Amino acid sequence: MPCDDWQILLEWYRLAIHDYHQVADAMDTTATAWQRVEIARRRVEISRAAILHHEHEHGCLHSGAEATRGAER
Repeated sequence: MPCDDWQILLEWYRLAIHDYHQVADAMDTTATAWQRVEIARRRVEISRAAILHHEHEHGCLHSGAEATRGAER
């Protein structure tokens, strides 16, 4: 079962993706537009890395799957 921290990280990831989408849609050919898109893209990468790191270190998602597999045996 996902913990509260995972839920928060997931929300940050969703918001980063949403922001990236909005920035990319509004992009023009100026250098500053490319910089804004690059910053938004990096935020997506950072938030994704944070959620994957949490999953690996905390194991809150795997414990539920392992419990389910154990119950099936």
